Amino acid sequence: MNSLLGHLSATAVRSSSKSLHKMGIITNNKVRGMSYNNNTTPKILFPQSAGFEIIDAYKVKDVFNWVYQFKLPLFYSNPALGSIKVVAKITQLYEKSTKESRSQGPVFTKDDKLMTFLQGGPGFPSGTPMAKDGFVGALLDKGYTVVNYDQRGTGLSTPLEYHTLMALGKQLKHSEIMDNDVENYLQLIKCFRADSIINDCEQIRKILFKHDPLQKWSIQGQSYGGFCCHTYMSFYPDSLDEVLMTGGIPGIGKSVDDVYEATYKRTIERNAHYFAKYPQDIKKMKAIVKYLYHNEVVLPNGGKLTVQRFQQCGLSFGGSGGTDRIHQLVFKFYNELETFGFATYNTLTTVQDFLGFDTNVIYALFQEAIYLDGPGMSSNWSADRLRYSEDHCELFAVEKHVGKFDDPAWLEDDDIRVFFTGEMVFKSMFDDYSELQPFKKLAYAIHTDDQWSNIYDPATLHKVYDSWTTYYQKDLLLPKSSPKKVSKQDVKIIKVAAAIYYNDQYVDFKLSQHTIEQQMGSIRTYVTSEFFHNGLSAGTKTVMDRLFGLLDEEVD
Repeated sequence: MNSLLGHLSATAVRSSSKSLHKMGIITNNKVRGMSYNNNTTPKILFPQSAGFEIIDAYKVKDVFNWVYQFKLPLFYSNPALGSIKVVAKITQLYEKSTKESRSQGPVFTKDDKLMTFLQGGPGFPSGTPMAKDGFVGALLDKGYTVVNYDQRGTGLSTPLEYHTLMALGKQLKHSEIMDNDVENYLQLIKCFRADSIINDCEQIRKILFKHDPLQKWSIQGQSYGGFCCHTYMSFYPDSLDEVLMTGGIPGIGKSVDDVYEATYKRTIERNAHYFAKYPQDIKKMKAIVKYLYHNEVVLPNGGKLTVQRFQQCGLSFGGSGGTDRIHQLVFKFYNELETFGFATYNTLTTVQDFLGFDTNVIYALFQEAIYLDGPGMSSNWSADRLRYSEDHCELFAVEKHVGKFDDPAWLEDDDIRVFFTGEMVFKSMFDDYSELQPFKKLAYAIHTDDQWSNIYDPATLHKVYDSWTTYYQKDLLLPKSSPKKVSKQDVKIIKVAAAIYYNDQYVDFKLSQHTIEQQMGSIRTYVTSEFFHNGLSAGTKTVMDRLFGLLDEEVD
């Protein structure tokens, strides 16, 4: 298995420079291990040795990047089943690096501030800094070394697609998914969840701070990365100094249906805004829907452009400029239907690449599973079911309109609308997306399964306070009988600061507030309606300055 997994991760460009130092295997770094089964609190079972190497290193503009590849357990519950290659890109200001560190990698001590970035998704890799800009630049200016970690199954960390998953399965003696070996692949795919992601992070922290394994670091999470931050705080709070989150506070304790009821509400609001801004698109959208329903449209990669797939373009509503982007697509598509009677290759390619489901299959497979916290919970295609509920079917289900397609009044009546959907996964996707088609049986198994690991520990999160001052204030206000009472000796002090977007389509504001008020000890929050979910990129300076201010207690 190890040689195969090394091959799967070899998409990383290996430098031929003799200056790169192959770090090899750490043989004298035994760590006390703890095991867990799939339904209990995840605790790392560390192997007796942990290997890593630097597979690339280079200067670009005013930063220096090292690409570290770590060999970590595929299954933390049973490391004997093999390892997986996980990659982290470590970035410093070039002026902070030395000749020795550039060739052999930096040596981290208690004086170093490391900030590990957890990307959103699930299923998307972190970026690679090409200059001192964006949020990475803001962190570098604050003296941090930044660790951009590609979560397992993404980017350079054994990316998952059909052929790579089959290769992993083959090493475990599994047959093809198509051969009904779904249960084994279900257990395999589960090791790409937040608990394993955070176990990877904790392993990496201990390796980087090998001279002082108790040294803390900081983490920053965007969107799903913020969910992972809560997993980290749940199970390894003593490893964390600071936590920054942007649009990433999950609705802990809420059901999957609670999440998607809120998502549909936000999506209705965004559709209403869209059609108010572009009322001419009401008719255009219905004309496109009618065309797609009556015609089999094949995309350049062999996928199908159905009504349901076109509606999914509404996922873009959640980012700044998304409304205008969708308008441009609708206008162009409709104009081509009027001119040629079909959509051009260029437009079909645009639709095909509009969303990341083909290239990031975990995003489709785990879209609802990320809300399953512990055994006894199942998603059962929540978004798909709620689409056909009494409150939503007239707006989102094309089946409600089919019988009216030939009625001119239906097309001209602006009070009748077909809405775009949002960040949701539907059964039809595993027929429509070419790269998802082989995963259809696995997707159904994921949505019906109810044996999931715990990804949060509310009892620990209740103990997380941003400062002793806040703890004493809250302790005075809580009744003596309150279950939220925490003994002083149990308090975990972690500076946690979060940006919360009031109009966030993807991570509902009210669900985030529920977690802050009911699940956490205390965190510092910056709430704004100025940005959407992508505020970290759309308003980098504003968001990062506010978060730094919260960390420094400069904001009253």
